[in-house]
Amino acid sequence: GNPVEQINETINYNEHFPWNFGANYDRSYSQGLEKGLPSPILYVAEKFSTQSPCAVHRQYRIAGHYASATLWVAFCTWIISNILLSMPVLVYGGYMLLVTAAFMIFSLLSFSTVRNSPMCLIQIGTRTLHVAYGGSFWLILAIGLLCFVAGIAIVAVHHLNLDLLKAFFNLREDKEEEYQEMPKVFVNPYFVTKGL
Repeated sequence: GNPVEQINETINYNEHFPWNFGANYDRSYSQGLEKGLPSPILYVAEKFSTQSPCAVHRQYRIAGHYASATLWVAFCTWIISNILLSMPVLVYGGYMLLVTAAFMIFSLLSFSTVRNSPMCLIQIGTRTLHVAYGGSFWLILAIGLLCFVAGIAIVAVHHLNLDLLKAFFNLREDKEEEYQEMPKVFVNPYFVTKGL
């Protein structure tokens, strides 16, 4: 309710209906009916039940599942790219950044397919509930594009000017160190003649 504190009661409902694959959404919806939740909450929850003609529960659950799985794969490829960028194989780190960007963009595309499906209108009073992308969607899109640009830049600089790339990542070997003379070493003749 608005305001939360009203004359006779505090109206601040925070209900949870599980989406994961092991959970039974319809059972939690039935429990909400038995509990006597307010009709706006039950109305919205009913649209996502499996018996609803809208059939959006399955679409959102599968899209969220695949988006989550591909984001975890993107996280793993990002860790691998960081490991490769700390080693002298910079071009493979760039390739792994491109793979990371591809998995991030694919996760957004798999979630965005839900938006293209026809959705039943959810009206509460005179207002209609509209589904929109949140901050996490735009953040993942920005980071995915950043990984793509960084990966392309690393691969391009590797093929165009490898010395510049090694200098940027501080992997360049100094020429002076390569040609330094070895210092004189004391050799114990006893060990040389006897052997080990």
